[in-house]
Order: sequence, then structure tokens, then C-alpha cells
Amino acid sequence: MPWTLWYNHQLIGQTDFEFDGRHPMQRVGVFRPHPHAISLVPALAYVHEALHDFERMVRQRRLSPEEMLDSMGTTPEGIRVAECGEILEHLQLRDDGGHAVACEAIAILDLTEFREGRARNEARSVASGPRRYMISTTMTNLTLPHHLH
Repeated sequence: MPWTLWYNHQLIGQTDFEFDGRHPMQRVGVFRPHPHAISLVPALAYVHEALHDFERMVRQRRLSPEEMLDSMGTTPEGIRVAECGEILEHLQLRDDGGHAVACEAIAILDLTEFREGRARNEARSVASGPRRYMISTTMTNLTLPHHLH
């Protein structure tokens, strides 16, 4: 039985977490969007891009923690991250038994962006193939299901 991802109590997709992550709490897998939620998935992939851009900006400018917080409302990268916060707070991962799992991070990746080497601002193509999206999550130690320890 697959793991499921929910947004505002609506099923948006599932995964089997086929791959181990970089550390014991991380899991990675092919993300299979539910047909009725396919239009929401690009917004979830946008969250990952926004966080990546913000991190790069902070490193390039060598911002202090205080400057980093200030940049959330004053830079294009920070504003994008703040907008994405609303999306993230409504996501819920459920294990293969249907129980909610607390996560430190959830990211949906659009593989067409990587495979085709396209600029981020270009229009995204229509979903193609079963492996267009990947999901990566870092679970909290308290909620990692026993069979994944």
C-alpha cells in the first residue's frame, strides 16, 4: 500500500518511497499525482525552486540570520518563499497505514526541469511518463514508522 500526500484534506498523490535518502530520516520516491490534483503539482514543485533560489541568494550575499529574516519581505526570493509557506503548512504525508507522519521537509521535484536543462521561467510541459515527479521527505525521528528504522 503506498504512502499518500494530502493538501487541505484532499488526496493529491502517492509514492512507494523506493529509494533511501542521504540520511536515515530521508526517503525518496517517484511521486504519482492523483488525476484530479495534477494542476496543483507544479505549485508544489515551485516551492522547491523558491527555497533553492532563496538559499542561493543568502549564500551569495552572505546574510546574517537577522538579514536573512528581513529579506523574507524585501527580496523577490524571500517573498516567493513566504508565499510558499502557506502551501507547505497545508501538506500532510500519511504512511502506508493511513496515519499522518510529521515531516521536517517535503519536496516535490519536476524531473523535466532537470532532464531538458530548460530555464526555470519557461513554460512547463504537460506531464509525460510515470517518472516526471519525485518526492523527497525528511521525517522527524518521533514519527518514523518502525518498519523504516
